[in-house]
Amino acid sequence: MVSVLQLGIFLTISICLVGSTKTINTTYYLLYAPRRFSIDDGLNITIVLFGKVEPTTEVAIKLKDGDKVLKEISQNVSADKKIAFFKMYTGDLNVGHYTLELNLGGSLKVFCDYGSTTTILTAKNIHKPGDTVKFRVLNLYRNLTARNSSAKVNIKDANENLLSRMQLTSENGVSVGEFPISSRPVLGTWTIEVEQDEETTKKTIEVMEYVLPKVEVTAESPKYLYRLNEDKLKDVILSVKVKALYTQGKPVTGIATLHITCLKKNSFSQKITKETTFKINLGEYASGVCHYFNINASVENDLDKNVYYADLTATSVTSFPIRIMQHYEENLYEPNVTSRFKVTVQRVDRQPLTDEDRKNPLKISINIEGFNYSKSSKIPEDGIVEFGFTPPNRDRLPVEVVYDGVDQSKKFQVKQEVILVHVTAYGSMSLIRKDDETTKPEFLVVFPAPVTDYFYTVVSRSKVFISKHVQQDAAKFATISFDTNGMFLKADLVVGYNEKYGELLSASASVDVKRPTNVSLNAKFKESPVEPGKEAELIIQSSPNTMAFVAAVDKSVFLLSKKTDSISEIVSCL
Repeated sequence: MVSVLQLGIFLTISICLVGSTKTINTTYYLLYAPRRFSIDDGLNITIVLFGKVEPTTEVAIKLKDGDKVLKEISQNVSADKKIAFFKMYTGDLNVGHYTLELNLGGSLKVFCDYGSTTTILTAKNIHKPGDTVKFRVLNLYRNLTARNSSAKVNIKDANENLLSRMQLTSENGVSVGEFPISSRPVLGTWTIEVEQDEETTKKTIEVMEYVLPKVEVTAESPKYLYRLNEDKLKDVILSVKVKALYTQGKPVTGIATLHITCLKKNSFSQKITKETTFKINLGEYASGVCHYFNINASVENDLDKNVYYADLTATSVTSFPIRIMQHYEENLYEPNVTSRFKVTVQRVDRQPLTDEDRKNPLKISINIEGFNYSKSSKIPEDGIVEFGFTPPNRDRLPVEVVYDGVDQSKKFQVKQEVILVHVTAYGSMSLIRKDDETTKPEFLVVFPAPVTDYFYTVVSRSKVFISKHVQQDAAKFATISFDTNGMFLKADLVVGYNEKYGELLSASASVDVKRPTNVSLNAKFKESPVEPGKEAELIIQSSPNTMAFVAAVDKSVFLLSKKTDSISEIVSCL
């Protein structure tokens, strides 16, 4: 007899192995068989012999139900082949557990079923406290015919507590069940388990508190629009996209409204489902002095009739998408000394220059009596263009810089005058404005000699707003910038220092103070109409840090003055 060591190895593909050994002249064998098989598929078995194998080995396999032999197959395996394949017919078996017994001493437990699949279906995947969960269990054979059988169902909460156990019997392959969720359940992931034929099928659901969906409204508008070569806003279209979605992503249906400052008609409305785009011809609605537009978008939801607001957005209208900036500190020269100078080509929106932006060369020229200079230069990726020549003995040289470009298939030309300044050992000082006159004023101060301390003062309408004394390392240059908050119409800047011989040298410049254009204010009664003699709530939305004044007319006047983004006050209507 061959001494046998039985091995049971469970693989991920549900294949089991049984092996035997001989203590002296060792022979090994492996038994491959599925632990689970379908009645219709039959049982496929493989025996592999290795080690020292007899010239002929008889291999016999019995299928037993307890001690009763149900089926038996055998074949002789030659030493040169060492492998045998068996196919056992199982169509007459019942569902249940059986044993495969090998005449070489090994055995293996197997299970026979009908090869069906179990699927759990629920009406929805998310439930709230107090709900009743309804589910179905679908049983199908592999040929998609219905299987009618019983199954055990277990319900477990998010902490794996067993809450319910039920027995279901399918009819036409479908069984139906339900269970309640208490008003104060364990929140989280619950599990529905179906046990059938010693297999478990699971389905998870989420139990969570119900939260009303929120509405989110957004508005998108271009940061800049360009007039190009036009003096007016003719054919300049302001495009505003408004989106309205619930927090879970579903679309909101209602009426979208835009309130836009600085327009003859400042309110526009149209229907919205998820998103809509407004196309507003500024040439039709804007006056010639309007160059900055605050946009306040809102959506009235058809479902709850509430109004939801987007964050404020703004669009500026400027001449061109490209501007020419000069390098003030490097645009200084000494007469008859070869010098190099720089200008920068940059986009107004601060984005990198595109290949289309750099397609045409930059033209630089000087045309004054007794001196001419011209150059065409490619624009590099960083936009910094250098040029050089030997300047004549002049106090200053005006340089014309010309840029030719295309925006939305329309050609335009930017002309910018750059001033080169003559620097001498002694002489007057200069003030050169550096900003683009749309932000706070910034000046470059050019001293005739290195200076370690200086002063400057800013005055508007006879009132001194700024007065400072500045110390620095010895330098011929300084930069001054200041805010114009509170100033009116014009501001005058005076800069001075004491020259080493005791003489006071100074320079002055004036700047226009722009009126604020970024004010947006909308007011609406919460409930309409307002009944006389009763209090009414007035909702006011203003742009950040705006002083909002509200007057309730008729027989009384009510004044609100608050620095806030949103004001909600009770107004008495008489």
